Amino acid sequence: KDAPPMFLVHGDADVTVPMEESIILHKALTKAGADTKLRIIEGAPHAIPFEEVHDEVVAFFKRTLG
Repeated sequence: KDAPPMFLVHGDADVTVPMEESIILHKALTKAGADTKLRIIEGAPHAIPFEEVHDEVVAFFKRTLG
C-alpha cells in the first residue's frame, strides 16, 4: 500500500508486452491497497499516442500530486 500512485496504460493490441502483465500488476497493487488506475486502450499497439490519455494523466497527477 506504500507504493507510489500508478497510472497504467496498455493497448490491447500490444505485441511487445502482453496486456495481462499490466492487469496482473494492477490487481496486485489494488489488493495491496495502493492507489492505481489501469486504462486499456482498444486497438492500441505498444506505442500509445499521448493524446489518447493526456486528459486522464493530467487529472491523475492533479489528484495524486495535489
